[in-house]
Amino acid sequence: MIQSNEHITIYFALMIVFTSLHTGNGQYKPAYLETNMVENNARTNTFRVIQEQTTAMAFEWKTMTHENFGYVYLLQDIPYGIDRTVKVYEGNIGLLEAIGEPCEHSKYRAEGYTNNLFPFNFDTVGLAYKRVPRINNVQIQLRSNLYSHVKWETERTACEPTDSIIIFRGYSNQSLKMYTITNNQIEYYSDEFKTEEGMEEVFIVFSKHGNRFSLPTMDKKPVWKGNKEQSTNQTKPSNITVSSFLENISTSSE
Repeated sequence: MIQSNEHITIYFALMIVFTSLHTGNGQYKPAYLETNMVENNARTNTFRVIQEQTTAMAFEWKTMTHENFGYVYLLQDIPYGIDRTVKVYEGNIGLLEAIGEPCEHSKYRAEGYTNNLFPFNFDTVGLAYKRVPRINNVQIQLRSNLYSHVKWETERTACEPTDSIIIFRGYSNQSLKMYTITNNQIEYYSDEFKTEEGMEEVFIVFSKHGNRFSLPTMDKKPVWKGNKEQSTNQTKPSNITVSSFLENISTSSE
């Protein structure tokens, strides 16, 4: 069931969606996806998720200092399995080729080690990150009447019954229209948003869980007589931060 279909510009639509990631108590905050900060105590903000990618997670941590500093060991804790790890020798940002299961609180840590013959763990920070289920295999069809029919698959069932799916639809040179639908839907047919030949239709689809969002799936499709009743290629989630989401709004996902 559609809950909202108000016309809004691309910029303001996305700013509205990501407001909870940008503000707190009326003040601007960096758009961390998750942090180990306790309440509003900035001193405890020592480890944070700064980007979720298709198969990796990017982290930032407080600078770890030691007179014999060697490296930071970034890892995902895998219960009853082999932890996924990477060593970061410089800086306080690292990319870990690992993602947790959707709807589960996966545990991540950054451990500082010395460069001694027997490395010593002198500092550790950690957090738990719950990934929102992604939308996969999105396909868009143009019917003979040039109305669009969109189908997709979900990575798994929703984390909570109150979760939803958000769709932005429109043309690349115009404002997009936002739809919020229930999490159990896997298709949407628009009989009020007719495409016109020669235009380029854009759609963005992602899941919403509380104030968190899944990796968005983006695609665009030129509208010609020759592509009526035909599907686009299946799309995959894009590695997009909030800022690059706005910058790359007109680019299709890989």
